[in-house]
Amino acid sequence: QFTEETPLFASQILTIEPLNIIQRTSIIKQLIENKKQTISETLLHSIVNRTESFVIKDLYTLIDNALLHSWMSFEDRQLSNIDFDYAFDEFKPISVKLLDDDKKKTSQTTLHWSDIGGMVDLKQELIQTVQWRFEHSNYFANAPIRLISGVLLYGPSGCGKTLLAQTLANECKVNFIQIKGPELLNKYVGSSEQNIRDLFNRARSVTPCIILFDEFEALVPRRGRDSAGVTDRVVNQLLTELDGVESLGDIVVIAATSRPDLIDPALLRPGRLDKHLYVGFPSKLDIVSILKIWTKKIQLANNIKFEDETFLSHCEMYTGADIKALVYNAQLAAFDEYQSKQSIIIHKHHLMSAIKQTPYSIPVHMRNANEHFYQNWRKPIAIDRQTTSLA
Repeated sequence: QFTEETPLFASQILTIEPLNIIQRTSIIKQLIENKKQTISETLLHSIVNRTESFVIKDLYTLIDNALLHSWMSFEDRQLSNIDFDYAFDEFKPISVKLLDDDKKKTSQTTLHWSDIGGMVDLKQELIQTVQWRFEHSNYFANAPIRLISGVLLYGPSGCGKTLLAQTLANECKVNFIQIKGPELLNKYVGSSEQNIRDLFNRARSVTPCIILFDEFEALVPRRGRDSAGVTDRVVNQLLTELDGVESLGDIVVIAATSRPDLIDPALLRPGRLDKHLYVGFPSKLDIVSILKIWTKKIQLANNIKFEDETFLSHCEMYTGADIKALVYNAQLAAFDEYQSKQSIIIHKHHLMSAIKQTPYSIPVHMRNANEHFYQNWRKPIAIDRQTTSLA
């Protein structure tokens, strides 16, 4: 048992800061020299830029993995970018492992912009506002430009909000934390706020990083409507974290929601989630593009033309998720007919059969109401920015 007279075992607390770029450069260079190896300055610069959240043990492991790959080639050569590409693919830094242990969905996804059909303008907006800040961080660090620290993706369910965020993280080559809003809520006093603090602390340890909050409206509803005050405290804590993220520059927060009207307005003002992008229903051109992407690894009959107006008239009310289900049902129909044969080809009648089995996830009358709702929601936000002071 400890008493007041018991000597303190830890009389001083020291915080070990993450390695900066100069320290990582020096350590990597020294480790390589210790192994009697040399690398070019260009390769060294590339490695340093890819090790932002690494600790010293991670750097040791990285160099050892690169050397192992070099020796396995049985060639008398120096370390190359091929060896380090292998090394990066073979392990996760300790900070990312800690996030996985916490059961947060952390990864570097394998999606690319070419894997998303349509949404050309949306993709370009995300490239300019988020991807460029990571790819050209040196330029923006010296430019008198206030960078966007948060993005709100809003729109009907099944239209690709989560997919956009996942793809963005991969294209930016940064760590990605995806979490659903309700997962952070806890019935015990103070636990929900602590979960948010822990989440952002973890994100800071694996920078550069993108955090995606799915079902955002469940986490941060308008304040003053909860008699217990739990969600009010959660909103206040998230506001504090978002205000801190803006100064860091290497964390971007993306929130996805189908009900932006339920979110506390203070979170949507400049300096927080101030970039609002509507992810709406796909157009006919988008539908054709999505169909081609989902069927690019499937053998189709030569007479199938997705651009055919008659065929498109059956699909024009589908969401992106509906189109995925349509292709899946067409595959099942083709398999049911040709399972005894070596190759399975999807014909037009398989697609038409799949259309009959794939209902619209959002009925026509609800779709029209949705579009009207989202169009009207955007107008008050512009007024709110001009007339309301920051929280």
